[in-house]
Amino acid sequence: MIIRGRKIGDGMPLLCVSVSDVTSRAIRKRIMYLADRELDAVEWRADNFNLGREQEATEKILSMGRHFLRDKIFIYTYRTVNEGGNGIATGQDYERIVLMAASSNSCDFVDCEINGISEPGSFIRQIKNYGCRVIASCHDFDGTPDSDEIMAVLTRMKDAGADICKVAYTPKNSNDVHRLMETVQRFKVLNPGVPVIGISMGELGVESRICGEFFGSCLTFAAVEDSDKRSSGGSAPGQVNYTQMGEALQAIHRAACCGKKLYFIGFMGTGKTSVTKKLCRFTGCDWVDVDRNIEVSTGKNITDIFDEVGEEGFRKLETGELQKIADMPGRLVVSCGGGVVTREENVRIMRESGEIILLTATPETVFSRVSGSLSRPILNGHMNIDYIRELMSLREEAYERAATAVVRTDDMGVEQIARHIKKLYF
Repeated sequence: MIIRGRKIGDGMPLLCVSVSDVTSRAIRKRIMYLADRELDAVEWRADNFNLGREQEATEKILSMGRHFLRDKIFIYTYRTVNEGGNGIATGQDYERIVLMAASSNSCDFVDCEINGISEPGSFIRQIKNYGCRVIASCHDFDGTPDSDEIMAVLTRMKDAGADICKVAYTPKNSNDVHRLMETVQRFKVLNPGVPVIGISMGELGVESRICGEFFGSCLTFAAVEDSDKRSSGGSAPGQVNYTQMGEALQAIHRAACCGKKLYFIGFMGTGKTSVTKKLCRFTGCDWVDVDRNIEVSTGKNITDIFDEVGEEGFRKLETGELQKIADMPGRLVVSCGGGVVTREENVRIMRESGEIILLTATPETVFSRVSGSLSRPILNGHMNIDYIRELMSLREEAYERAATAVVRTDDMGVEQIARHIKKLYF
């Protein structure tokens, strides 16, 4: 799942900060402050808002938040008293409040307390009818259940149609923390396409907030100071300052990717060749271009290969070349052709030997970059924005499914993109 240019469910967990202020003015001030911080997501805890049950006031906050947060993921949460929040709404009133947020077209996700809904599947479908996604959640501040119960809760969320399944429990000892992490990891193995958040709360559970990449948790929450250096205190016990959390997540990600090959995928014109070459100059890694290797091994250019054997024949050559690259020793930076993800075998080879980084750009940006090229056989006779948009949409799902990370290239120069990737992986 890719939301606002961020891959959810693979690689480094997304970093989220909660806004828990009481008044509209304070909420606005904090959201404006967070808009320029290095965060992936912002959660608005509407249960703390003094007008959190009123539609007009809620919609104004959501609209304002969407405006200022721009490309950040925006999450709406009304946490009830039963699950550690301040919200007094229950039953149909709680459902009304959540649907009110979902229908605003301003938030990317709404949080849905699975234990507070009489018919979770039906309710989640109602939310999705508004074009909004769902984080199904379960919180327990009294303890941590056994593995079977945690697995049952996550499975119930998945079966109800949740986009992300979230469990947060309070540990009494380190065994509780590790049991949660191990159970979330087992759930991910059984359900690789379902993003999950697993949190062990309090000081004992800090490990679970930092090490999500190792056990499969896709998002973590952190605390932040505002512009007056006042701490937000976080929205739950055990949250680490967001700058420290970001540094820890990046350090763990670099360690997890150490020695792995980096495969760059994306539609033609997204910058794969130029970015990978620049990254190699910064890091000293060897550069490999899959299409170029195929041309060298066959003695023919890509256009001639397409003319002679068609796309399917070319894809077979591509798979063979990828396997050779995967078997090479050392860390490599690999630029792949635009259609590499159309074969599952290619994705398997790349996943097993490295990380897959998706570079993206709008159809307009792609057209501006490739319109003068004569070496794009897939666009022969179709060099226009509408056809590029159509072809991109056909490959979008395959790109998103294959990628472990996403980088948008529209408003970034080659050097800026390469430095950003270097920071994450080297």
